[in-house]
Amino acid sequence: LLPGMTCQVKLRVYEKKDAIAVPAGAVFGEPADEEARCVYVQAPGAKPVKRTVKVGRQAGDKLEIIEGLAKGDVILLQQPAGK
Repeated sequence: LLPGMTCQVKLRVYEKKDAIAVPAGAVFGEPADEEARCVYVQAPGAKPVKRTVKVGRQAGDKLEIIEGLAKGDVILLQQPAGK
């Protein structure tokens, strides 16, 4: 832009009030499939269970989870030992 020039700007903001967002570091890739992502879900009194998830948009250090998790699921921030 130079002095005297004008322009119009349109900003598109993504907002989804019911989105499930998790720390990006808690979502892991699958060695056999570069596209696949997973998390480890912790159930009370049980071993962590690996669950495949579908990710959406990323905002900062948070990833939107489109499929594979429900509100209230507890996930691990690191892979369990031996995984």
